[in-house]
Amino acid sequence: MPGVPVSSWIALAFLAFIAILMATHVETRIALYVAAAWFAGLLVIIRLASPGSTQEPRRLRGAISTGVGGSQTPTSACEMPDCDGH
Repeated sequence: MPGVPVSSWIALAFLAFIAILMATHVETRIALYVAAAWFAGLLVIIRLASPGSTQEPRRLRGAISTGVGGSQTPTSACEMPDCDGH
């Protein structure tokens, strides 16, 4: 993706700007509070659903090339079975 990691920081700054705008207007402030409560609730549910899970998240490339739960993770995109060297 072009512009990484700068584009990620720009996107986060944009989201922060939108949150600041929402906080400054009375009409949209309730939506900001509801969104924060929603994400906090999701975080709690995720933490309760997987207690004690310290396992590293599965890599997508490994799941695609070896099947879900596979143990072989390619080190580059060209180790994928359908890679033609590009």
